[in-house]
Amino acid sequence: MTMRRGRFVRGVAFASLLVAAGVASGCGSSTPTTPTAAKVTSPVTETWAGVLGPAGTASHTFITSQPGTITVTMTSSDAPLGLGIGIPRAVNGGCRLATSQVDAAGLVVSAPADAGSYCVEVFDDGSVGKQAGFAVQIVYP
Repeated sequence: MTMRRGRFVRGVAFASLLVAAGVASGCGSSTPTTPTAAKVTSPVTETWAGVLGPAGTASHTFITSQPGTITVTMTSSDAPLGLGIGIPRAVNGGCRLATSQVDAAGLVVSAPADAGSYCVEVFDDGSVGKQAGFAVQIVYP
């Protein structure tokens, strides 16, 4: 009986050595590893188009993934329109503008931004008779 017990103890000891050797070999790397950076897909370019009536507004919301500059270009408009960059309103929608200008196609507005939610708003400043179409290019980080 003691002989059997001795074989069992030696077998357990041998298995324990194998497990310890496996663990040690996984932890004993002498080459440090460097974490890989996430692939950055910035800047993002969007095109947004719509139609405004007299005294109308239209807004488009987007999310920046990192700090940078938001640049908005009025690529076409049927009348001089206002264009601005801001933060989406929590109540009743729309956009709380931080910067804006009024002009025709070719107007460019830009603003610095951190990662987060932003919006672009196009608005009539009194120049729209019946309706005015527009197209806007938005570039953001």
